[in-house]
Amino acid sequence: MTNYSMNFNGTTQWIKVANGTNLTFTNKYSVSAWVKAGRHQTAKIIEKGDWDGLGLGQDLWNGWQTSVAFSDGTSSVLNWGSGRPVLNQWYHLVGTYDGTNVKLYVNGALKNSLLLPKLSGQTADSYPSVRMAEPRSFSRVYSMR
Repeated sequence: MTNYSMNFNGTTQWIKVANGTNLTFTNKYSVSAWVKAGRHQTAKIIEKGDWDGLGLGQDLWNGWQTSVAFSDGTSSVLNWGSGRPVLNQWYHLVGTYDGTNVKLYVNGALKNSLLLPKLSGQTADSYPSVRMAEPRSFSRVYSMR
């Protein structure tokens, strides 16, 4: 989706995107969002699959994070390493996986990376749909691409 923005009420609204061939990630992916947290909490911003799926999120104590999940059921979470974010401040988050490394960028700067080579036969996607902005999580999420 390009050239669109979404505005959520922060309590009962989210978007669920049905699976499509352009949302099936086999070896590489990137996910990005503009976010402004109104409180410190553990929540998903964008997720593909269940809670352990791939996407972007906020941890109550560790702040921004990205996650990757594999077809064998394993997953990994990468925190930004800077603790809790400043509340009511906009951040641009990008999570990437290139088949070997998981990376988290915040406001254009690489904040953390993790060598995570996939095993033979695994793919980095086994989930059927994408959901953006967990209810009660964020008041606004913009520029999902």
